[in-house]
Formats: sequence, structure tokens, C-alpha cells
Amino acid sequence: MHNYKKLTVAGCSVSDRGSGVDWCYGDKLAELLDVEYDHQGAICGSNDRIFRVVTNGIINGSIDTDTLVVIQYTQPVRREFWTSNTVDEPFPGPVNPTGRIPLVESYGEERIDGQLVRWKPNAHSWQKVDSIGKFFKQYEEQFADLKYAADVFAGQHYNFVHMLNAKKIPHVFLNAWSYSPRRDLYWPSESKVLHISERNLDNKRYRNVLPNGELDWHFNNAGHIEVAQRIYNLL
Repeated sequence: MHNYKKLTVAGCSVSDRGSGVDWCYGDKLAELLDVEYDHQGAICGSNDRIFRVVTNGIINGSIDTDTLVVIQYTQPVRREFWTSNTVDEPFPGPVNPTGRIPLVESYGEERIDGQLVRWKPNAHSWQKVDSIGKFFKQYEEQFADLKYAADVFAGQHYNFVHMLNAKKIPHVFLNAWSYSPRRDLYWPSESKVLHISERNLDNKRYRNVLPNGELDWHFNNAGHIEVAQRIYNLL
């Protein structure tokens, strides 16, 4: 069926192991494919991070034609920034394997003078470093625009998908919850796309339930298994 030796999944919290689950769909898909798994799902992750991680993986050879890459795009307005205002430890968060949300990450072993911090709307409200919180708030109020972010993302995606196909990297785009606002994104025939929406998923069975009874936008354990099986079937 396939000749993959490795699976890389890059996305936001939809692809991560937070929100009270025991595994993510990447873990289960790797089991179905019987391959090594490289987990790049990240709470508060951005498309910037996806482009950086996957492209650098192709450049350094850790992602090659034997690697299946699953790309789960998120809100185009999200960003990651380098900062010298380092955070000593991750922020407290919902139950996950570590009990913490890693909203900061190191930037290479040789960089000890700073970290990468992840921004999305309202991210200033949970910052532990005052200067980061002030920057995030100013960025949201004065420098973030949804339409502009969507236009830039459409161009980045066009270049990115052409790069994947030019390098013959097997890949699947997981388009979950209509995070990509542009309906005219370029999808060449070589690219497989799996759409997950409220219309084609049994939401009460496969999504987490918040304390107030509402459904959130993350899969529960059964949902991650279901998504893994759908990707496997698409292959």
C-alpha cells in the first residue's frame, strides 16, 4: 500500500495531545502505517511554524520521499515570534501528558539567549512575562488583520504545496474546522486533502465536551482514532 518509513504531522492543538486525550491522530496513524512518528502538533501553533518545521526538515533531510507529511493548517492570523524575554517553564494548562501547555519552545540547541513564543488572538491574557503580554496586546490591536493574513497565507500555501510536489514528498492536507478562510486555495492533483467539518463528523461522539456542556474544537480519544482511520483510508 505504501513505502513510508516515517510520519510527520504538523499542526496546531487540533493535532496535539492536549485537551485531556491519551493520544493524537498522528500516534494512531503511525500505528496503522507501522512507521516512525515525528510529532509536530503544537498547542497555539501557527502556519508560520508549520512552514518552518516542514521546510527545514526537507532542507536538512529529516523529511524525504520516504516520509508521509500530514499538514493541518490553522488560523492564518496566528504567528510565532522570537524573544529574548525567556520564560522559565511552560504555562499551566488543561490536562495533558505533562500537565502543562508548552506555549514557548527553544530555538535550536545553540540558542540559549531566547525562545520562540506563540501568538493568537487573546494570547496576551495568559502571558507570564509582562513585556511579552504588552507586545502581544499591541500586536493584536494595531498590527493583526484577518484579511491581510489570509491573503499572505494563500501565497505561502501556493509556494509550499509546489515545493512539496517538486520534492516528491508524500503529503495529506487535513483541512479541519474551516480554519483556512480562503475558498480558492490551490490544490494540485498530486495533493490529497481530507476535509473535517461539523457536517461530516459525529461531533458528540468525536469532540471534547467543555465544562459548560458545549463542544470545543478538539478531538477526543475516539475522534483522533476516527481521523487517523480517515487519513489511512484516503491513502
